[in-house]
Amino acid sequence: MQASSSDALNSLCRILAGYGSVAVAFSGGVDSTLLLQVALVTLGPEKVLAVFGRSDLMKPFEEKRALAWLYSLQHKEGLRYHVVDWHPLSLNLIRGNGGARCYHCKHHLFSLLQTLQRTDGMAFLADGTNADDLQEYRPGLQAIRELGVRTPLADAKLDKMLVRQVSRDLGLQSWNLPSASCLATRIPVGMELSLARLQHIALLEEELGAMGYQGSRVRLSQQQGQAVVVEIDPLYACAISTLSAQDAIRHRLRRHGVGSVQIILARKSRVVAV
Repeated sequence: MQASSSDALNSLCRILAGYGSVAVAFSGGVDSTLLLQVALVTLGPEKVLAVFGRSDLMKPFEEKRALAWLYSLQHKEGLRYHVVDWHPLSLNLIRGNGGARCYHCKHHLFSLLQTLQRTDGMAFLADGTNADDLQEYRPGLQAIRELGVRTPLADAKLDKMLVRQVSRDLGLQSWNLPSASCLATRIPVGMELSLARLQHIALLEEELGAMGYQGSRVRLSQQQGQAVVVEIDPLYACAISTLSAQDAIRHRLRRHGVGSVQIILARKSRVVAV
């Protein structure tokens, strides 16, 4: 039986209180936003530090939103935060996009964030891994465990649904944001990561968002040059049920050099109906 949102919140507060102080690896997504807010309430701003890794793997508008939230918390609640610029495409083990790319990416980034955590005197670094994440194959989790990064949401048994429920209960505007992941996840394993590819994917997904398909993802095809797979949340199943709607998507993307466009429904980018 799933815990109630109040029980889950109480459990999360107890875990965070036990840390004494914490640096939160903040991405601006649903999970890390809730974690940072609850940490601030539980421990107070003097015992919390937000650390944000800025790179080409994040969409520009997501970066802007994350930094705006940190700035707001700084002025409203006295939050302290650090932004570190890192350059994953300069590292062969990440740019080559092999099967362990996510592991190397997380290990490098979180090592940088831990340096900030320790320099600032925070007892632990924590990230927004939730209970659902533990059920999936995520090589990055190995790096998190090896580095000793804490995962309080997962430890408190908050899955994605509970994270959204608790966020909504607390009045966080982030509660209904589409799930997000780094742009590298849209590129097939073995296909080299490049700034041009990452920026192209970000542009295509921005176009889909402008059409009203929030949280949609565009994945490159390994076999067919400019072919892409567009993943639309099932929430929009009716909206894309007609050939005219699908043709509109294809036309919009082809304006940006895309050839073949396959459109599928996928729950990965799930948003919640209001």
